[in-house]
Amino acid sequence: MSVSALHEMLTQMSPHLAEEPYVMLSLPAESVTEEHYRLALATMKEREGITLVIKERDAKQIKQASCELFRLITLEVHSDLMAVGLTAAFAQTLAAVDIPCNVFAGYFHDHILVPDALAESALTQLLQLAKTETVPGQQEI
Repeated sequence: MSVSALHEMLTQMSPHLAEEPYVMLSLPAESVTEEHYRLALATMKEREGITLVIKERDAKQIKQASCELFRLITLEVHSDLMAVGLTAAFAQTLAAVDIPCNVFAGYFHDHILVPDALAESALTQLLQLAKTETVPGQQEI
């Protein structure tokens, strides 16, 4: 069952940090192969090309270079697609400590890519948010 109340989403978000690093690639649409799609965790079609989120080791295997390494944090709460505030809450929390995040959502969960070097700190911040239910600059929820 999906959760829509911000208080419940925060207390139940259970962030999980993936072990392996990921990269984001952008390739011209005509050069994206079935293998690219098979290996991709996520894709996004943009005017400029196809963005792929892919494990670093898989990117190396298909000879695609990327300069930035990310780690994936999945929020295990099944947030309602019409829920309001979860993305703002975790983005504000990470921004308050200068951790950039790239967010994408699936049907069941929200996923956050953070720089590999800041991944443990990001996880700590999100775990703290789940415990305190306080978003930077706001009163307790």
